[in-house]
Amino acid sequence: MERNTCLREIMTGILVFLLVFLSAAATRTYAAEQISKTGNSGTSGQNDTDSEKEKGFNLGKQIDKTHKKISEYIFNSAEWLDSFFGDHRFSAEDNRTRVKLRTSAFTDSKDGFDIGAGASFRLVLPNLEKRWHIVVSGSSADDDFRETKNSTGDVRKDFVKAEENDFSLALQYFIKTTSRNNIRIESGIRWRDNEPVLFAGPRYRWYKQISDPWALRFTQQFRWYTDEGWYIRSAFDMERPVSEKFFFRSSAEGVWQEEEEGYSYSFGLSLYHTLSPGRVLEYQIGNNYETRPVHVLDEVSIRVRYRQRLWRDWLRLEISPQVTLPREEDYEIVPGIFVQLEVEFGKYLSPEL
Repeated sequence: MERNTCLREIMTGILVFLLVFLSAAATRTYAAEQISKTGNSGTSGQNDTDSEKEKGFNLGKQIDKTHKKISEYIFNSAEWLDSFFGDHRFSAEDNRTRVKLRTSAFTDSKDGFDIGAGASFRLVLPNLEKRWHIVVSGSSADDDFRETKNSTGDVRKDFVKAEENDFSLALQYFIKTTSRNNIRIESGIRWRDNEPVLFAGPRYRWYKQISDPWALRFTQQFRWYTDEGWYIRSAFDMERPVSEKFFFRSSAEGVWQEEEEGYSYSFGLSLYHTLSPGRVLEYQIGNNYETRPVHVLDEVSIRVRYRQRLWRDWLRLEISPQVTLPREEDYEIVPGIFVQLEVEFGKYLSPEL
């Protein structure tokens, strides 16, 4: 009963957001139509008025062009940083055929040493207007949905989840692909421990510069599995360039799972520091929360990610030391370090910073 109530509340919130968004869009369209009608009804004898209108129009047009350039700069900067770090924000919308191979290791003072490897393949079908993608993932780390609850938290949890015996094949169809909106639907099959599971669901992303130089990204994703039911993930990002070499992002993310009680959510802050076109640092801090059995702070994490190209653009190394304060350890400090070597075949994005 409580699960159904929670799901209804989430769905109600999403519907309210969509209604507000659509209402605003409709109002803006109506206003534009009225302005157009008013402009067409003017007389040719009003030369002075027309001249003033033309000046105002040119000024407004110049403002719109400047706004567009700033928006594109912020979006392209964020896109390049996310592609460089292999972030799910980029991989979920990547429109390039590519293959990725990786090997990684993680160790901390609590659970010791782990090592793993993975691979992913994305095929973009050019004869179908690049709307259809075939995605093959060798582990959950290469799946842009990321079932793990923590966005900026303990790498150990992500690492263990990613190295499960997991393989998936999905077919994706992109309904709309622009810098403002990205809409897709997908379906596929996942094998975990040699057991096949079907899944399907939509994904929606909205991006807009809300004020100079801040931009907002909202992402809503649903996925249904035949064995575990619904996963619903919501994410908000506020981001801006700080200077030519620094880029800031604040994130709020939550996930609801039908098979688990309560709701998990996290807040994180990231500062990207571009040392050179082939070397970037990310300073990251995050808090993760659980609402069941009681509403508690589950973990605090601090991480520095260093990623660079080695020898060639297609070879990348990441070294990420971290410190976590998990609730299960009474918030005692647990240091750790993550190392990954990644090989990519395909086209690469040039740096925008």
